[in-house]
Amino acid sequence: LVGSEMCIRDRIDSSPIDVYNNAEVVFVMDDTGSMKTNDKSFKRLSAAKSMIENLPDSCKIGIVRFSNESKKLTKKLVTNKTEAEKYLTTDYFSSSGSTEMYKAVKNTFSLYESSDIKTLKIMIVLTDSASKNLEEHDVTVQQAKEKDIRIYTVGLGTLSLIHISEPTRH
Repeated sequence: LVGSEMCIRDRIDSSPIDVYNNAEVVFVMDDTGSMKTNDKSFKRLSAAKSMIENLPDSCKIGIVRFSNESKKLTKKLVTNKTEAEKYLTTDYFSSSGSTEMYKAVKNTFSLYESSDIKTLKIMIVLTDSASKNLEEHDVTVQQAKEKDIRIYTVGLGTLSLIHISEPTRH
């Protein structure tokens, strides 16, 4: 985080909310070595907690952390906000390794449970840097579109991540 401020680089699209009756939201959290410098005080964790608190109670939530590898901290989606938030502590984040964001995004697809078109599927990626495996960009975005998963990014610092989120909007 630069100057202890988080820059939200994307806007929530303007689809009418009444077309959905459920939501599944998965937070994909950067836990790479650069976070030791860019987020020393783990503000990404408190930002995710704040977002969770503002979700509807019926929303299903997942938490994934990534660096060289990704790990699903919630083994499945949960509706209990406290259950999801318990993983957003320094007990689960150590800030080491490199940024393998696209692998993490693809690994996260399997957490989504619903095939109902009335369920809004959202992935929120919080990261401070571009992924090392950029060659996976197009395939990852296409898979998200096919699965009807909207990807939103929260850039920590000065990075713009619109390249992964914009193509998944409707």
